[in-house]
This record gives sequence, C-alpha cells and structure tokens, in this order.
Amino acid sequence: MRALFSAALLLVCLSSVAQATNYYVDPTGGNDDNAGTSTGAAWRTPPGTRTANNSGFLSGGTWGQISTGNKIACGDTIYLRPSRTQTSAEGGAWRLAPDYYANGCSTSSRMTIRVATTAEWPGATAGAFTINGSGVTVGLDGYNGDPGQNPALIAIVQSWVQVLGSASQPIRLLNSAFNGLFIGRYGNATVGARVDWLEVNGAGYHGAAVCYANNWQVSNITVQNVKNGGITTGCSADNPVYDGGFVNATVFNSGCGSPACPYPSCCPANRNGGAEDAFNFSGAYRIWCVRCTAHDTGERGFSGGSVNDNNLNADQFMRYRDIISYSNGLNADPNKFGAAFLPSGSDWYPNGFVTRTYVVGFLGWGNQGCWGAYGGAWAEAWHATCFNNTSESYSFGADDRFQGVYNSMGQQSPIFRSSTSNGALPQGTFIPGVMNNCLRSPSLDSQTLFQNHQTPAWPNATATFDSPPAYISTSNGNKIGRAACNGGSAAVSPWVSPNVSTFTANDYRLVNTATAIDAGRFLLLANGAGTSSNTLAVKANTVSAPGGNSNPQNYLIGPSSFLDPPVDTIQIQNATCATGSPTLQPGQAKVVSMTATTITLDRTCSWTNGAGVHLPWNGSAPDMGAFEFGNGGPPAPTLLSVEPVTP
Repeated sequence: MRALFSAALLLVCLSSVAQATNYYVDPTGGNDDNAGTSTGAAWRTPPGTRTANNSGFLSGGTWGQISTGNKIACGDTIYLRPSRTQTSAEGGAWRLAPDYYANGCSTSSRMTIRVATTAEWPGATAGAFTINGSGVTVGLDGYNGDPGQNPALIAIVQSWVQVLGSASQPIRLLNSAFNGLFIGRYGNATVGARVDWLEVNGAGYHGAAVCYANNWQVSNITVQNVKNGGITTGCSADNPVYDGGFVNATVFNSGCGSPACPYPSCCPANRNGGAEDAFNFSGAYRIWCVRCTAHDTGERGFSGGSVNDNNLNADQFMRYRDIISYSNGLNADPNKFGAAFLPSGSDWYPNGFVTRTYVVGFLGWGNQGCWGAYGGAWAEAWHATCFNNTSESYSFGADDRFQGVYNSMGQQSPIFRSSTSNGALPQGTFIPGVMNNCLRSPSLDSQTLFQNHQTPAWPNATATFDSPPAYISTSNGNKIGRAACNGGSAAVSPWVSPNVSTFTANDYRLVNTATAIDAGRFLLLANGAGTSSNTLAVKANTVSAPGGNSNPQNYLIGPSSFLDPPVDTIQIQNATCATGSPTLQPGQAKVVSMTATTITLDRTCSWTNGAGVHLPWNGSAPDMGAFEFGNGGPPAPTLLSVEPVTP
C-alpha cells in the first residue's frame, strides 16, 4: 500500500508539473482576446491589468481562457517581450491579485511573470520591459489597508507571485502617480512574493512599498526621482512585515529636499513618515537590507522604527549587512537632521517591546551625521567606517536602551556625541558599548572625542582623544588617537585613499600597515567545545551590553531569514572542519539553521570553548572598519541604465 501510495503521489506531482502553462505578453503586437499561449498569439497585457483610469479590469475581465473562474495556475509562467513598453494606450496598472492568480501555491510552484530571453521569444530584441505610468491612475480597490498609501504600477497582492527581470533586461517602471511597486494585502498577508531586477524612475510617492507581507524578497532594485522615501515597509503606519529582505537595493535623488522634491516648494504637500528617507522601515518585525546603498536623498539614508508604539505586539528586528550611505540630507529642511543611518526606537513603550537594529558592515560619507539611533532604540554597529560627515560619526541617543559600536572606525572631532534627552522618560540608564574601534583625531589628540548635548552631562560632558571616558578606553580594545589608529605611523591614514571631495574617489580598504588589521573582536563566541559536531552553541562577545545580543540571527543570514536569501558562510577560530560541498577555507562552514543560541552547520567541525565566531576573516582576527584587509574594496555605487524622465 505504501508503494502504491508513493507511486500515485509521484504521478500527481508529475501531472501538476506537466500542466504548467507558458503565456506571452507583447504590448505592441498582442491582443488580450488571443489564447496567449504562443508568441504568435500573445496577450497585450498580463491578467489583472486595470484600465488606464482604473475603472475596472481590461478586456471585460478575460484574457483568452483566463478569467476569475479559470486563473493563472501554480507553476505557470507569463513571458514579457523584451524591449517593449506598455503605455496608457495599452492599459493601466497591474494588480496581481486573487482575481486572476491561484491560491494554494508554494515555493516550488510559484506563478512567474518574467522578461523573456531572445531564445524564449524568437525575433525579439534584447532590452528592458517598460511600464510608462504617464496618464495611468493607480489604485487597489479594496485590497489595501490604507487607500492613501498603497496604489502602484505593479501591486502584488497574491501569494507566491514573482516578477523577474535580469541584469540586461530589467523591468522598468516610469512616471507612477503614486508607488512604483507594492507588495502586501490587508487582512491576509501576502506570502512568497519575489521581485528581481526592477528599476523605478519617477513616482509621486514611494519607489517600492511593502506591508502585510511574510517571507519575501526584493532584489536588484534601483529607485530614483521619487518624491517621498525610496523604499519603505509598513506603509508609514506600522502595517506588519515579517521575514523579508531587500538585496542589492539602491535609492538616490529621492525624498523631500532632493532634486525630485526640492525644499520647500514641493515638500509640505508630501511630508509624513519616511518622506525624506531613502530606506524607511516601520512595521518591520524581521527584515534584512543586504548590500543596500542610499545617496543624494533629502534626509536620512536609512531609518525606521515604530510610528505608533501602541501598535507593537513584539520586539522588532531590523538587520543590515554591507550598506553604504553618502551625500544624504545636504539639501533638506534645516529643521531636519540628514544622517546616513538614524532609526528610532519604541519610546520606552510600557509593555517592554523594543525596536532593535543591527548593522554589520557600513560606510557613511558626506552626510550631515553618520550613524546613530534615538527614541528608546537598541542599536549596534559592527564594522562601520564614518568619514567626512559634517556632524559626529556616532550619535548616542540619551533616551535609548542600548547602543554599541564595535570594530568600527572614524576620523572626526567629535567622533561621539550624545543627543538631548526626551522629556521624563528613563534617560541615561545605559552605558554605550564601545569596543575594538580605531578612533583617529583629525589633527591633534587634544581635540574633542566625545561631546554631550544635554545638561546635566551624560555620561561625560566632554572628553578628548588623549583623555577619553572610561567606556571609550584602550582597556576595551580601542585604538585611540593618531599614534594608535594609523597606517603605520601617526601621520599616515589607515585607509588607502580617503577623499573629502568625491565619494567615488574614496578607497576605504586598509593599508597593509594599518593598526586596525587583526584588531577587531568576534561577533560571537563558542559556548562550549565541540568535537566533530555540526551544532555550535554561541554566546555574546560584548560584555558591556545588558544582554540580548547573543542571538546569531541578529548578525547572520540563514536559509529561513527570508525568501531565497544569500546564506552566510561563517568561520570558527582555530577550528577544523570536514570537507564538503561547496569547498570552503579552513575553519569555515555554511549556516543551515539558527536558534536564539545555536547555529547548525552544513558540515562537522571541532572547536574549543570560547572560540571566536564571525563572518570569514583574514589573519588572526577580524579587522576594524567596513572592509576586511585582502577582501577587496568598496563597490562602486549602483546606477543602472535608465531612460531619462521628468517626474
């Protein structure tokens, strides 16, 4: 019976695969009355396309045989003809919703809309597929939680739908009246949405907005010339998102104070949460931003937190890896602060829920301020490099729960500054964690290292490089002053080529004589020895923190961190690991899964109690700063080729 059942199940699976159908869309040569099942009988638009004025669905609500009673099935693929443009003459916004897309799909049977290759569409010319939103009214008509926030040229409000371009053939969204992309569904969260290689150029609101969504990813996205924040979650209203990731995402020339929305002529009509920020994450209970870049935006490069603390029902976790933020906040409202990275917290919410932010790998250049947090936040910066910002490098919010700066670098006076406390909240209850940093004065060690903005002073009024406060001391592994933090001598910079004029002229790799090499601390430590084991118990390596930073999920990316993640390889100090596939360097293994205290590895390893656990490093220990010596320099800013547009 078991054998018969297995055979029957296999036949069902094979049958479902065999029934997957390919469809084709050509805005110029297609017709929605066609069958859509060949390039010669292509549709003009994909099912779910609205009329240009958003009065209803196109084509009387049918695309060939596809209707509300006969939907795109799990596993089906819709191919878009490359080098084609859909304008308002062909149709309006895409609403990829339960109307025309099946329920009950899974990660192995996703419904796909993808730009075809020239092999898949004979006779086509390679290039982007474009939706030009000029003259198009966007809206979701009942699928959105907040009608004022969510309309978009592409709205994914059904689970397991993916929209895919490629490096040479992206999907391009121009001139949206509101958002470019929206993912989510009020009252029934969208699961498994995937978007890859998307360009948004010109939008009246956000480039991409995600809320009410679980287990999703948006990757290789570039947003420019949008009037409000470039990429956002929560729809500026704490609408929840879980287990999501933005990977290789870039936002520039956007937000209030940017060329897309000059201050003050355009901003007052558009101002609300996230109106100035490149990346603004609210409602983000578990979210990643990996290799994200923000530049030339109105206020902050990266921000987030809770809009209304009463909406919190658990701790929030926003995690960042290898992010770059430069030239932000230089033309904004003078009453705003244009930092490279400045999220808020939950304002000491009485139920105790905390907004937590963890950054591993960060470069901030030419912004008003560099890195910080405020409003009761918990925030940690690892491997940050701050240089040439007009205000402090690292800002400590005096009303926060905890802030830590580890393995980071700065050359400025002051490098650290505390913000003003906030009313009657429990201020000044923590001492910042400042460990294993390379802190260099601009010219003299008598210059100010730490400066306080509040009275009475917290936790020190003013301190210099040659007389630092106790928590910013050499006893915590810090290298303070020009004689300690340098490239081989007090007069030599630790960086290959720091530049105060042009971001792209900078090279923040360490010179081979830098004192920051092998001077960092490990993210975590092994909590007990292991012999030929693939389960690694870990503990915190930041003893100045009050706890809560021993969870590897805050620093490392595993298979379940979000949909289709770039899973981390880790290195264990002086460990021996079995060979396996892929081939890794000695002491290294890939993450299979994580709990709050353990990491499961893809191969067996042996290690000693207290061994350091970190992302792969060279030498005897991790380096300080954003770039590990020998691992290459900063990537060039992402700027995909896009059509000129006037938003």
